[in-house]
Amino acid sequence: MRGPLAERVLLVGWDAADWKLIHPLLDSGQMPALAGLVEQGVIGDLASLDPTYSPTVWTSIVTGKRPHKHGVLWFTEPTPTGDGIRPVRSTTRRCKALWNVLGQAGLASHSVGWWASHPAEPIDGVCVSNEFARASPVRPCLKPLPPGTVHPSSLLSTFDELRISPEELDPSILRFFVPRAAEIDQEKDDRLAVLGACLSECFTTHNAITSILENQQWRFASVFFDTIDHLSHGFMQYHPPKLAHVDARDFELFHHVVTSCYRLHDLLLARLLSLADDDTAVILVSDHGFHSDHLRSYGAPKAPAGPAACHRPYGIFAMKGPNVRRDERVEGVSVLDVTPTILGLLGLPVGADMDGRFVAEAFDPARAPAIETIPSWEDVEDPQGLGGMHPSDLQEDPYTATDLLGRMEALGYVEKSGEGRETAVVSVREAQRTLARDLLHADRPSEALPVLENLARRHPDEQRVLFSLAGCYLRLKRRDDAAEVLVRIEKATQNDGEPDADALLLRAAIHVASDEPRQAIDLLWRGAKVAHASRRARILVAIGEAHLSLREWPTARTAFEEAVEIDSDLARAHVGLTITALRMRLKQKALEHALRSVTLLPTHGATHFRLGMALVRTGELPAALRAFETSVALEPTRRIAARWIERLRRFGVQAPSADSHRHDERPPDDPRHD
Repeated sequence: MRGPLAERVLLVGWDAADWKLIHPLLDSGQMPALAGLVEQGVIGDLASLDPTYSPTVWTSIVTGKRPHKHGVLWFTEPTPTGDGIRPVRSTTRRCKALWNVLGQAGLASHSVGWWASHPAEPIDGVCVSNEFARASPVRPCLKPLPPGTVHPSSLLSTFDELRISPEELDPSILRFFVPRAAEIDQEKDDRLAVLGACLSECFTTHNAITSILENQQWRFASVFFDTIDHLSHGFMQYHPPKLAHVDARDFELFHHVVTSCYRLHDLLLARLLSLADDDTAVILVSDHGFHSDHLRSYGAPKAPAGPAACHRPYGIFAMKGPNVRRDERVEGVSVLDVTPTILGLLGLPVGADMDGRFVAEAFDPARAPAIETIPSWEDVEDPQGLGGMHPSDLQEDPYTATDLLGRMEALGYVEKSGEGRETAVVSVREAQRTLARDLLHADRPSEALPVLENLARRHPDEQRVLFSLAGCYLRLKRRDDAAEVLVRIEKATQNDGEPDADALLLRAAIHVASDEPRQAIDLLWRGAKVAHASRRARILVAIGEAHLSLREWPTARTAFEEAVEIDSDLARAHVGLTITALRMRLKQKALEHALRSVTLLPTHGATHFRLGMALVRTGELPAALRAFETSVALEPTRRIAARWIERLRRFGVQAPSADSHRHDERPPDDPRHD
């Protein structure tokens, strides 16, 4: 086994952190610790999964696997008796997490506060579960820690003393977030109490990880902070610029909260960085972003996990450490790439069954050898139990379950839980719906279809299931089946004679699939005139795709450009602009949008194929070869990419090193002239 690239790795998770909010704070000098990390290492967008549910995505971050593989699909799961629900937990996960893999490899590892980590796993290190820091704005005093919160249990009393109650917070801390806090009547307004509970959890988590880094031997440590996500859900509506529906006084009172939260996290990051020496690689990630501009919506959809509609599908990635390039940007990084990259940093092979990759371009190419692989870490025996996986029959403590469920209900992620089987049915339905969406996101519609058909039989009036089912039928070129589902949807979504916007998009897609793009375009333009910004952007993309089917490249390009003006991160718009630029022989524009598409959709083989074609057009054949190879690695059945690989190799082209997307070497008989 080759040597490690770093002696230690510290993984820091900031739920919902977003570069759109961070960059202005960096530019104004308000996040100096993160600025130093950025200058000393690499940064990039971190593409999330669909859906952007925190338990599912954070579990993917520490396993390198999609939700349909690791099994954490929703916020809750049915109790063993099926007469209620409990929070999703560590025993729900069907595969090894980083701390399990590293532990059985003999590397001391620690974990603090990670999603779905209760009860704490008996790893070869300290595990502090996501129940440890929980605080309530209703009952501000600390309760006894439930069993299974800390491993080893001998440290329970030690960590108990590190907890901070909301009532212990100094008033000056609240004034940092709300300078006019004294003006608020807390008998009538509980927003300061909510803020206080979130801050107490944040400080408690910070105390736990700093204690571990100061007092324990470690090769890997991870810590998860959910404060940015919680405060964004509670206070992003007051963030500047002022939204029309926001009361002027509320805006004046609370418009500092979100930026103050980021500044607080920078202060905590500074302390963590001081505990990491020069031999330590530090990785900062978020599972997704959070809309903070004109794409903010007024109110969350009335559906389970409705607040997730506020999430942007791109989080943050920042890394510094030995052998990491300095002050560089990396593109096309996914939440699935975090675990393979950490394994590579510590000199361990990557599981071939992992869905992510080692981010080789983030490292000095002279020091980043080819990464070794093994078929699966799940097949590596652990006779001494150093990995610390739980036995599958471990039971959840109902007291803990009730407390955490109340917190998720308050945030709006799960429906109010009552007694009986109804909540368990909802939990199963949403988990299966997540499974289907993940399979569709992984471009496996034939596997998603039976899941969705079963859901539609069991829940015939659940519109979100029907939309997913119709979309799946279209992916499988079964437009008649999609049209039948649309009829069911339209009967239930008529509103004063106007069709639902999503139903309009679906009908337009069926028109295109039926070789009726003109009807689709007329329908879509009527919907675009009255749509909210984010939905208008989606409609414009659909208009552009309809014009693509008519081979009307300039008109399609105009629609895609309008969509990008509204939302610069709309992946399908950049895909459309890549296609139109290739067709119109706009070589540099094609390359520009192809690179952006790969950044936004790094796990899709089609985007890498189009990047390869754009690079062929610009004469950058070694980089094109690498793009085609990536396309085939992601989608082995993509035959046209395989033919291009064979063709380029026949001309003697070799893929470049991982640190460059660009190469000017061209063989004498240049295939781009075909």
